[in-house]
Amino acid sequence: MMKTKYYEGLSKQQFEALTSIAFGGDGGYFHPKTLESLEGRGLIEGYKKTIYGKGSSVIDRLPLIVKAYYMPIPEHFKFCEWCSNHPELDQEI
Repeated sequence: MMKTKYYEGLSKQQFEALTSIAFGGDGGYFHPKTLESLEGRGLIEGYKKTIYGKGSSVIDRLPLIVKAYYMPIPEHFKFCEWCSNHPELDQEI
């Protein structure tokens, strides 16, 4: 993977999480420490997401609040531009 100054130092897990979130994921499948490190760099932002059960029991009506993530639009533009300048990564992503 070619590195630029802007994305320099990202581990493979961080880059995979960043790519997933940039293209619509909410970070739910990645380790919290990985997501916290990306949030600390300002690459993603967290928000509270409410999830309800799918059944009709009382427990399904209680909301579960989890932390989910998104990539801010200005960062998304930078990331897409960076990806377009590195087509060799298409095989890795």
